[in-house]
Amino acid sequence: AAQAYQDRLQALRIQLGLFSEAQLATLANYNELLFQLRDWEQIDSNFHLSYYVASKLYDRQDPRYIESATQLASWKIKAFESGVLSADNDNSIQEATRIYQELAEQLPQDDNDYYEKRADYLTAKGLAHFQAAKYFADLPAEYFQAFVSSAGGQQQCYSLVMSADGAQPARITKRGV
Repeated sequence: AAQAYQDRLQALRIQLGLFSEAQLATLANYNELLFQLRDWEQIDSNFHLSYYVASKLYDRQDPRYIESATQLASWKIKAFESGVLSADNDNSIQEATRIYQELAEQLPQDDNDYYEKRADYLTAKGLAHFQAAKYFADLPAEYFQAFVSSAGGQQQCYSLVMSADGAQPARITKRGV
């Protein structure tokens, strides 16, 4: 069945060109099958393809483009959260936050639901950041040791205070000395 969808997509590209609404409908149906088959990598690929096709067919303000973008971003968050895609070198959260940020930035201010939509996009972006924070909070401390310099050099942190002249070292006074 999965091969039939791939063949259908190829036939649509030949008949209608590289970018068509028929491809988007076929990809949506194909993803339904892939969810049943638990083929997460192909689902991920299809969401990317849908987003790319929609970006070629529609203006950034078009609801069909926005739907495709939010589907990809939502999938990325769910895939990261559930761990269905490998977390190593996974940029799902970065992709999701980038998409939601772009949607928030390109939202026309004269839109009747401007504040509601902007809040929705930024909330979804915040959810992506939250999922990333949960992931890193669950990692063992040893994971982060790989990021410490092996040259033996130590770093010392200093508190900085922001002022009109820029960042300044904090003055620490010892009491009773």
